[in-house]
Formats: sequence, C-alpha cells, structure tokens
Amino acid sequence: MQKTVVFLFVIAVMMGLGSCAREDAPPGVAYPPLVGTWKLVLKNVPNDSSFTVKKIEAIDPQTLTFENDGKMSSMGEETSYYRSSQAYRVDSTRKGQQIGFIQGNVYSPFYQNFILRADSLTLLPCPNRECDLIFVKSR
Repeated sequence: MQKTVVFLFVIAVMMGLGSCAREDAPPGVAYPPLVGTWKLVLKNVPNDSSFTVKKIEAIDPQTLTFENDGKMSSMGEETSYYRSSQAYRVDSTRKGQQIGFIQGNVYSPFYQNFILRADSLTLLPCPNRECDLIFVKSR
C-alpha cells in the first residue's frame, strides 16, 4: 500500500512539473512598412550640447530584421541590445507610434519611438538613451 501511495505521489509531481513547462514567447504583430532587413549606417552620439554623427563601417553588418509574422532578430555588436528580443509590435501612443521589442513572456516589451521615411528607419533614442540609431533598408 505504501509503495502505491509513493508511486501515485511521484506521478502527480511529474504531471505537475509538466504543466509548468515554459510557454513560448508571445507572438509579435507585423507592421508591413518595417518588414525586411535594416542595416545600421549612422549613430548620433551626444557631444556636449550637440550631437556627433558616427558612421558605422560596413565591415561587420549591424542589422535588425523584422519578419512578416512579427518575429525579429539582430546581428552585430552595435545592435546587440536587441538580441534578446524575439518579436516586435507597433503601437500607437500619445507620443505617436512606437516599436515594442518583445523579449519573451517573462518581461514586458520595451518601446522606442521611431521615424520611418521611405528606406530610412531612425530609432530614438537608442536603448542606452544616449544616441539615435539610423538604419537603411537593405532588403
């Protein structure tokens, strides 16, 4: 009888652990004008009371890729802050439209203002709040 109780207890614990499996990250929401790969070309860095434009060399591409299904990815050292983001969404706020970068189901998305003009995307300010990132659409 005691073996049966222990066996049932073990099965109940295993079933409970199975139900606590990590959920997938919440899905993003695609925004057609953003879909594609964006290459970082300039970084506006503050210099006293003005900004200095830092050109990003093309040796190692620094990119953000936004997919049709709301997923996203990044490549390169200058865009490493976005590496933990798995999806994106664009939301309208009182400040205008913002991109929400979704880092999984544990964390709330972090939002950035953006300017989108033809084949140019500017994220402002960049994640460390000290610069603006300027991308051009590469495909």
